[in-house]
Amino acid sequence: SNQHLITVFNISSGATGGRTFGASLAASNLSITTAVSGRAATPTILSGAGSNTSIIAGTLTVTGTSRVASTTAIDSRNVTVVTLNFSATSEQMNISEIIIARTGNNIGDADIITVSLFNDTINDGVFNATETFIANRSVTTNGVYNFSGLSFRIASGASQILLVVFNISNT
Repeated sequence: SNQHLITVFNISSGATGGRTFGASLAASNLSITTAVSGRAATPTILSGAGSNTSIIAGTLTVTGTSRVASTTAIDSRNVTVVTLNFSATSEQMNISEIIIARTGNNIGDADIITVSLFNDTINDGVFNATETFIANRSVTTNGVYNFSGLSFRIASGASQILLVVFNISNT
């Protein structure tokens, strides 16, 4: 009868992303004796004695926190609407695009002048003049702001907070 050997890998939470692993079996790496005569046996390995390779991939977690007040005055500038906390595990993450969708009732594209992204260098969740500017968009399509061509990096084992900041129209 056929017996199947299943090989299981437990990958450490501290593994480095981008590395690969797999498994293979060669006849010379087996020690086999027959059950009755006790003699050495040489197996014939057919196809399928090796696995494909798998890439150890890091993870990126994103936690959003609402920062907007229950009321915001017309013509307000630098209103922090949400903070996004990005945390990378096992390898650096390179974010090249972020799409922000505006929500709310009875608000149109003309009500928001610009939406900007800032790296929260103070880590207080509120925009201030020392934050690092990343990008802004004033043109939207139905409340969607596409920030493409970014070079926002989160080092392995690190976190970065991104501020989403609105400038409100004066009408």
